[in-house]
Formats: sequence, C-alpha cells, structure tokens
Amino acid sequence: MRHAAEVRLAGSVGRGGLNRWPDVAAVQQLLNEHLPSGVRPLVIDGDAGPLTVDLIARWQRRHGIVRQPDGRVDPGGPTLRALNGARRVHSIPRAEVRKAPPPVAPPVSRRPPRTPGPAVPVTRATPPTPDTMAARGRTPPDAVIRAARPLRHVGASPLPSR
Repeated sequence: MRHAAEVRLAGSVGRGGLNRWPDVAAVQQLLNEHLPSGVRPLVIDGDAGPLTVDLIARWQRRHGIVRQPDGRVDPGGPTLRALNGARRVHSIPRAEVRKAPPPVAPPVSRRPPRTPGPAVPVTRATPPTPDTMAARGRTPPDAVIRAARPLRHVGASPLPSR
C-alpha cells in the first residue's frame, strides 16, 4: 500500500482565501480523491471558482468537520487535516491537470500596418509684391494705405499744431 505525502498549503483556499495557484490545485486534487460516486471531478486548473468553493463546503458539511461550512481550507486547519488524513490510496479517475492560464495578450489588429505617405515639403507662401499684384490687375495694399493718408507738405511738422 502506497502512502502519499501530506499536502501543505502556503495560504488559504476557497471563499475569502488567498487562492494561490499551487495551493488551489493541491486542494482540488485532494477533493477529487475524496469524491463520492456520481460526482464529477474538478478540473485541476488552480482557479478557486464557484465549483471548487461549493465542493469544499459540501465536503465540510458531509464530514461534519466544522460547525458551519465556510467553503474554505486554511493551512493547518481542520478541513486540511481531515483531507490529508482521509486520503485514499486506491485509484480514482483523475481530472485533467491544466497549467496556469497564459497572460492575456493585447488584441491583434487585422488591418495592415500604416505606412507613412510620401514626405511633402512644407512651403510657405511668399507675400505678393506690388509688381505681381499690378500684373494681376490688383492694387497693392501699401498703395491703398498711402492713398488713405492725408498728404503732407514737405517741411511740415509731423506733430499737429497747437
């Protein structure tokens, strides 16, 4: 008869627990070893989801380990001691063991990458000269401004007289 090593947890597993992946996977394996007939084994994925928490609480209730089943297995607690002490050695169908899920990658775009268009030189428009304006039949702006000013006599003071 082969005896398996006792399972030790680094943190609590289940409702309100730390739920570290290796601890959850170990508790899921222990629970699968103690399943009554007709109950589907848990998938050992290291996730303390509602099926794992429910199975912990049902196991606590069935074996009368705690007064009020809490769905949690604590390191060194009564549920873990009972699970370790009640280990069966005979063969039980084992669930598929999954690795921790990979980190989520950003979504991949289906569009081709944008390539920059041709470089367009930035040019600044030069202001029109009076010659180009006259060639187009327009009056240069300076001529309009000069015509709007009153003409002064040569030698007249730029300041108004008092």
